[in-house]
Amino acid sequence: MQPNPEKQGYDLQPNPEKQGYELQPRDVVLQKRVSKLFLMDKESRSLVQEENSVCNYESNHADTPRTSSIDENQQSFKVYKRRWYILFLFAFFAFTQSLHWNTWPPIAQTTNELFGWTVSNVALLTNWGPITYTLCALPISWVIETKGLRTTCLITSLSLFLGSGIRSITLKTPYIYWLSNVGQIIIGFAAPFTISASTALSSAWFPMHQRFTATAIANVFLTLGASASLFVGPLVVSTNASISNSTSNHSSFPVINSSVYEDHLEKERIELRTLLFSEFGMSAVIFFLVVIYFPNKPPSPPTMSARMERLNFTEGITNLMKNYRFWMLAAIYTLCSGVISSWLAVIYINLKPHNISQKSVGIFSIYIGIGSCLGSLVLAKLSDMFVNYTRIFLSALITISIGLLTWFQLMYENVLHITDVQLTLSITLSMIFLTSIYPILYEMSSEAAFPIAEGVANGVLNLLSNAVSLVFLFILMIPNIGVSWMNWTLLTAVICVLPVICAFRNKFRRIEIDKKYLSPS
Repeated sequence: MQPNPEKQGYDLQPNPEKQGYELQPRDVVLQKRVSKLFLMDKESRSLVQEENSVCNYESNHADTPRTSSIDENQQSFKVYKRRWYILFLFAFFAFTQSLHWNTWPPIAQTTNELFGWTVSNVALLTNWGPITYTLCALPISWVIETKGLRTTCLITSLSLFLGSGIRSITLKTPYIYWLSNVGQIIIGFAAPFTISASTALSSAWFPMHQRFTATAIANVFLTLGASASLFVGPLVVSTNASISNSTSNHSSFPVINSSVYEDHLEKERIELRTLLFSEFGMSAVIFFLVVIYFPNKPPSPPTMSARMERLNFTEGITNLMKNYRFWMLAAIYTLCSGVISSWLAVIYINLKPHNISQKSVGIFSIYIGIGSCLGSLVLAKLSDMFVNYTRIFLSALITISIGLLTWFQLMYENVLHITDVQLTLSITLSMIFLTSIYPILYEMSSEAAFPIAEGVANGVLNLLSNAVSLVFLFILMIPNIGVSWMNWTLLTAVICVLPVICAFRNKFRRIEIDKKYLSPS
């Protein structure tokens, strides 16, 4: 006598393609029902809950002795030590891509001396990052969703490798400018993955009490890469201030010997070549490591929510458009990240009217990077421990940042006396507090969007942010626009964020599910 499959953990489910019914594993049926539950109205939700209760009752009272589907799910959850290697490889990739993106603004004075590049030329090179992100965000999100993390990581790490190689071919004018533009475009193809895939990776590999921390680690390396570029560039490519000032002097009297000036330019060429080849080497190492080992996901999922089926790409985008809680978080992230990333990228140009050197900007930029790392990790750990207080944490940090940016703006406009120490404190602390909230916003957006795929939700989130960055950097390209508008824009954006975060109400959908199926420690 053949055993009854319905008593062994299977349910009959309609199959429109076959115009009939087919048997499907009961735990898969339950996962699909829970996913759809979040997208239904209250009345439909209660009906599905009642149906699930019946299904659970039948499972628990089956004639054939067996463990329940819940027990099977609990037994199949597992976390792997290799998750930390995967995370830090991804973080190193994000660091390198961010470093490559912002190569040129910190050495704008050097490129002006060597190639005659203007502020508009440098702004265009930087602007290719948000331009390519805007064009590639949704396609890359689709690749993540349909092909997995490994395929996407291979494609994007290859683009980083090729882009950094192309811009290292020659330093001859005008070829260097066009090759640098092509290289920056190709490098920009990697940005949607390094920026948006952190939540997908943390969901696939980490238990629920480590997701905020894992996302924070990936994000702080991304921020550290942009900050390190402000330090590494001026450190490798030094500028002789006396010679630079002399070359910008329009007096009819010669100030320096031409041979001294040529030696100075040759020294800058060698240093710039060293910088470009060093970054090319970093991208080569990353591509090699990804080829060796970077799997799509672990053999067994760490949580129930990681195991659950996500909505397909088209259905996910459609439902995301209707999710007002996601759009509240998107407004917060877009106003903060979109303006801050562009403002930091051109901070040397912004502070140049106050005679702040490339090297000085580089020094306190590394303070921002280190502080952002520590701040993000601390905030993420607190959010993992006290998840219901995340809104309070964000509100407090944004309020403090508004005060610090107001202090900076008053100094910048010469209302208050400006000193190097006060300038460093106001910029460094405000940037640390504001950039520390990014990982929390990523995870909160994924929670609000669930069961929409994490890569899709954060792809849309960063698409909007990069659109703002694009507008910001295009404005900078307007002739004679000046730079003071950048600081007013930053302060206004952060002020507008505060009432939105105060009105937001926390709701953690994935965590609610995972708590029912306790994930391993």
